[in-house]
Amino acid sequence: MTASTHNPLLSDWKAPGEFPPFAEIRPEHFAPAVAHLARERIAQVDAIAANPEPPTFDNTVVAYEATGGHIERIDALFEILRLTMGTRDVWAVAGEVCALLANHHAALLSHRPYFARLDALWRTRHTLGLKADELRLLELIHADYVRNGVHLSPQDSTRLHAIKERLAQLYVTFNHNLVASTDAFKLVLTEDAELAGLPDFIRRAALTEKEAEHANQYVFTLTYSSVVPFLTWSARRDLRERIWRAWTSRCTEPDVDNRPVVREVIQLRAEQAKLLEFENFAHYALTDRMAGTPQAVRDMLESIWEPASALCESELAALRSFARETGEPVDIEPWDWRYLTERLRTREFNIDAELVGQHFELESSIRAAFDCAHRLFGLSFRERHDVALYHPDVRLWDVEQRGQTIGYFAADYYARDGKTSGAWESEFRMRCDGLDATLPFVINSASFQGARGKRTQLALKDVRTLFHELGHALHSLLSGVRFRRLSGTRVQRDFVEFPSHLMENWVLDPTLLATHARHADTGNVIPDELVRSLRAASRFNEGYELVRYIASALADIELHSLADCSDVDIDAFQASYFERLGVMREVDVNHRLPCFRHAFGGIEYAAGYYSYLWAQVLEADAFEAFTETGDAFNAELAARLHDSLFSIGNSIDPGAAYREFRRRAPDPLALARKRGFGAGLKKERTPA
Repeated sequence: MTASTHNPLLSDWKAPGEFPPFAEIRPEHFAPAVAHLARERIAQVDAIAANPEPPTFDNTVVAYEATGGHIERIDALFEILRLTMGTRDVWAVAGEVCALLANHHAALLSHRPYFARLDALWRTRHTLGLKADELRLLELIHADYVRNGVHLSPQDSTRLHAIKERLAQLYVTFNHNLVASTDAFKLVLTEDAELAGLPDFIRRAALTEKEAEHANQYVFTLTYSSVVPFLTWSARRDLRERIWRAWTSRCTEPDVDNRPVVREVIQLRAEQAKLLEFENFAHYALTDRMAGTPQAVRDMLESIWEPASALCESELAALRSFARETGEPVDIEPWDWRYLTERLRTREFNIDAELVGQHFELESSIRAAFDCAHRLFGLSFRERHDVALYHPDVRLWDVEQRGQTIGYFAADYYARDGKTSGAWESEFRMRCDGLDATLPFVINSASFQGARGKRTQLALKDVRTLFHELGHALHSLLSGVRFRRLSGTRVQRDFVEFPSHLMENWVLDPTLLATHARHADTGNVIPDELVRSLRAASRFNEGYELVRYIASALADIELHSLADCSDVDIDAFQASYFERLGVMREVDVNHRLPCFRHAFGGIEYAAGYYSYLWAQVLEADAFEAFTETGDAFNAELAARLHDSLFSIGNSIDPGAAYREFRRRAPDPLALARKRGFGAGLKKERTPA
């Protein structure tokens, strides 16, 4: 691209009603735009540092806050397109773009002349008469610089920059390999005997993918929303084994092998931590989390591990007894667990999966989630069809509160080749109510099986995913802070999952179900008996889920706690650690290391996979506040939830914010009560 070529990314889209010019953007626009905006931002910081006036909050902190909005929006846009589109052209520029961004952040956070002004303010911060959010902003920006090595010698600073640039490239490689490996496998079925056990709504979803190619061709992939339903309902043990082995061996094939990538990431992170004078990377990462230390994480996870393992052992015994009774093999393998569990669940609770799916269509589930947000926070969602987005699957809504537009919500719900499997929330634009004010533009992405414009039935876990991701979106949309650095989800990683997990509690609310969970053909409300069965089954198989999760979370912490990673063997570490921990062969874990995207696809969840359970301690306690009133939509509590937690972003310490909402510290036993796994939690462990 020549210098004279128009680059649409250099025109910002920060005003209300403005959106990225998706139709004009090409992958080759990103690197030049990032390079230009990076130079522009560093020049602005140079000018702040050269200001002859004494440093003040306005001319040093507020001025700095005003410099980064445009390049941050470019960064977010590229990440969203990489995750959701994953075209060859996008991957071709990803390494260069991510390296440019890494270099920019390194240069910014090692800017010593600016830090000298910032540090002078920080040292006298308690004498400046700052408001609470101003003090919080000053302290967080100062911590950003310290955590990124502004005090390092020139030699060490150069090495740290090189490490960050290389890590950025490795994250691109890891994610590209994961998408390629996931997309490479297709289980194509054409015979009725191969479809044994699969409910009609699962068959329809598999047929939708390729129906243009072959009318009776059913395609199952390694995306979560395809492989898990197959493992749950397929009566063909040989096919379950085949897809399970493909799923769990992703990113070990020669052309997309992530094991050397993971090894190098671990080594570089350990070196980074050492340069910054931390014992290991886990200690470095946890200084910016609510947990504080790796030992606090271990204490929490290990306190649950024993009762969870005991519960899982009892579940295994029940499955063996059920298999013996029904003529299934009693030598249970990992590819058998979900299938046998679903059959046992169906018998114990009289749950018809097809009937459940007929009451939980995607459209009605979206309406239910929006209705929940309306009843809690007074939000209204109005769908728009006048904006060209990046893919035909993506939909857009204006979000209003008390008659005023407060942001924009987009959703990209369907799986497709090139799109990263799983579900997440991202922000094209953060909310900011002060300087450089902007309205948020957020997106939920998922990998449901189906196609836009056609009936898409969801399993209950998919409905939970939809509510979960909307919880993240609400955290961004409802943010009411002055400074972008403190906005929305820019909170500590083990708090960011709190709003999302909390929203899942309303999935089976009887008033929402009565309105929205209606049969796709008859329009009849979901039967009370089925709802009671779904509620009763909510704790079923809890040991299995906990053991799989905790094992992965502990492996994440332990691997990042290694001080010397020079000769780490990923396969050997994984096998020996899970054996030492006592992970049952029949159970396996949530994530094998070569495809553990949370840990190795970026920095956000590195040494932080535990945060889902940490946040669930908070959300279980928080929802008990509603149940104690007898009203799941108690207006007073909802207002306090909005004002104390959802709207404050990172302007207040999350532990203090939670205590403001609950009027006390959280009770960790709330999680045990909700999940029913005994008294293994130690009461003195309070995460806030």
